[in-house]
Amino acid sequence: PDDDLMAEMKALDEAEEDIINESTNQREAIIAKEPFMENVLLDFASDVPLNEQDVKNRAFVNDHCAAFLEDAMADRQARVEKARVDHFARLDAEEEVRRLREEEEERKLLAEEEKRQEEVRAATEEKERNKIVEDRRRIAEKAAADKRRVEHE
Repeated sequence: PDDDLMAEMKALDEAEEDIINESTNQREAIIAKEPFMENVLLDFASDVPLNEQDVKNRAFVNDHCAAFLEDAMADRQARVEKARVDHFARLDAEEEVRRLREEEEERKLLAEEEKRQEEVRAATEEKERNKIVEDRRRIAEKAAADKRRVEHE
């Protein structure tokens, strides 16, 4: 019976060691992901009651989370501000491009209008010259006709 009891106790000790090893592996995996969690471990060998350890650990986690949230909000605010500045810079650049295009279009329209006015002025001058030439021709013809009539009379 003592051998059976020893074998059973040994099996229980091995099962307990497996459970402890599994828990240790899980704890190490958590700590690897979130190193601050190392500070919230319960110490079963401590004289401090588990309830007090738990309250202290929860306060630590709350403080850590609050600090994390503050940092995250500050980072977000910085990103939002940068995005806002970039957005307005892009809008300013787009507005400048639009303004330059409008100025160029206006210069083109003014140049076209000046060209049309010059064409109209040139055409008007040409008509006036032609009218003067025609008037002189008619006057010359009339003078020649009057001269012939006077000579004929």
